[in-house]
Amino acid sequence: MSSYNSRVAASFGIISALMVLLNVIVVPVPPPIQYVGFAAVLIYFVGVMFKPARAFWLCAVGSTVGQILTSIYLGQMSTLVEYAVGAFVARGGEGLLISGLVWVLIRKKKNPPLHQLGLEIAILCIGCTYEVLGYYIVGGPYDLIVSGIPLLVDLFAYLPTFIDMVFVPVGIAVIYAARRQFQMQYLDSYLFNDVVETPVAQ
Repeated sequence: MSSYNSRVAASFGIISALMVLLNVIVVPVPPPIQYVGFAAVLIYFVGVMFKPARAFWLCAVGSTVGQILTSIYLGQMSTLVEYAVGAFVARGGEGLLISGLVWVLIRKKKNPPLHQLGLEIAILCIGCTYEVLGYYIVGGPYDLIVSGIPLLVDLFAYLPTFIDMVFVPVGIAVIYAARRQFQMQYLDSYLFNDVVETPVAQ
């Protein structure tokens, strides 16, 4: 394996492992939220900093494995499949959506810094909204078939997922800190040969 391929594999492995870890680490909070995790920060980061296909697979695989481990750890075996598929669809799709919007609205255009910041914040909020819908797309029909819960009633059970919106400022801070550290707008430029970006201006 070439040094380039080794670097790519190692980078993907590290990010995927971190995604799994952040999905496993959850903090109990009062109902109706129950648990809060910090994986949203890394999903926002990956969505902005990588091209769409890479963002999708990093978010989908890491979130799914992390959700499976979390369900096992919490003893939620009856909902393991529902949550795992939900994580793949919701968080993989979230990474893809964020990255796709960044690619079209920001990376393909020259935006003033404040305009870009505003767009990135808006895109992360859109991504979070999709995450809620993504979990509901999977969980709503599942709950209807298994438990007989009406779809409209079940929708309210998924709305607390909007708690991930509070991590948008944290995600933005991490993204800008990484840009400052690597002197690159996007990590594609740092890790892959198929993307060339202008270094961040000093």
